[in-house]
Amino acid sequence: MKKGLVSSPFYPDSREDLGALLFSFEKLAESGMYDVLEFYYEGDASDYEVIGQKLADLGIEPVLHPGFAIKRDLLDLGSADLQNRNEAIHLCCKFIDYCYACGAKKMLVLSGPKTAAGNDLDSYLDRFADSLRQLCLYAASGGESWQPEITLEFFNDTGEPYLAIGNLDTVLKLTDRIDDLNGQFGITYDTSHVIQLGGNLNEYFNSLKKYIRHIHF
Repeated sequence: MKKGLVSSPFYPDSREDLGALLFSFEKLAESGMYDVLEFYYEGDASDYEVIGQKLADLGIEPVLHPGFAIKRDLLDLGSADLQNRNEAIHLCCKFIDYCYACGAKKMLVLSGPKTAAGNDLDSYLDRFADSLRQLCLYAASGGESWQPEITLEFFNDTGEPYLAIGNLDTVLKLTDRIDDLNGQFGITYDTSHVIQLGGNLNEYFNSLKKYIRHIHF
């Protein structure tokens, strides 16, 4: 297992400041403890090649996490509002391009608010699964020998942040819809989210391990 760190909680300026982001890379490398850096950056698009080269020079693998923007901008890959859903897909496709530019082989996404699913969770999951298919198809069209894996980070649906895809039953209903995408799609298993949900860590892990290739502690 490769060990990584998420940069933005420690270096919040790194979301927009290239210098702060590159500094976080150097500090990570100096520690000698980590192989992977998970980050979010919304500065100039051309900076992604600089970012990728810096990480390659330091021997650190990147993971991209545009979920920050998805949540902040109230975008939703499962939205019944077609314009909102298309905007979410467009944003994620843009970040898939950035994955190729910086060499990130994994990109995290998350669901929209629980209120978006309302009383029709099945329809919400149908739309979300369709969006994931579009993202995986777009990622596969990059013309490289590899493609970024799209991985879903499930969150608490009974408390903050009240996102639609959280509890184990809901995650399994989603994976049933996209089982054929396993390998292009995965699950980010965050132990703190399971605890927030009042779930059992072993039950969640064993039920989802077919898809888990990324873990948050």
